[in-house]
Amino acid sequence: MTLQQLFDIAHDSYNNLSDYAKSFYDTYLKEIPNYPHTAEETLGEIDLYIQALLLGVAAADGTIEPVEGEFIKKLPDYASFIPEDQSLNSGSDRNLLKDMLMMAKKYSDHPPLSLVLMLKSINEEHKAEFKEAFYGVFFNIFKAFASIDGKFDKKEIELAAKLVQPLDDMTK
Repeated sequence: MTLQQLFDIAHDSYNNLSDYAKSFYDTYLKEIPNYPHTAEETLGEIDLYIQALLLGVAAADGTIEPVEGEFIKKLPDYASFIPEDQSLNSGSDRNLLKDMLMMAKKYSDHPPLSLVLMLKSINEEHKAEFKEAFYGVFFNIFKAFASIDGKFDKKEIELAAKLVQPLDDMTK
């Protein structure tokens, strides 16, 4: 598969996740008194969470390849850790990279409230089915990401599963 095909798979999955989050916001979150975010801010939280997990996977081997950095930067539509004029790879400004990785760690350890509410709100009858579909879409992004360097790395998928564990724990 080409890099563009892999990115398209990831972005289609990302769009499915975003569409569900928009619908969930419109149906539930905006009705919560004093809910602190607009729809765009909620989607931005989810973008930062996905980017945080991708950054964690990319940096796990000690380097961020240029193709990984470009993928992470290009995927989200609403918010990004990576400044528009900045490339992200191991040759990037070390302080900026360190700051982004620290923010990414914070986001991956503390999933956004909107995702937690989304996953917790599903009624028990459909919870297992929905969570399976949700994580399937989520991991499609990671499977594409794990293949962008030309070889599929199962360890990256295992790391992504470990990084998403706090979200899963919070929504049981």
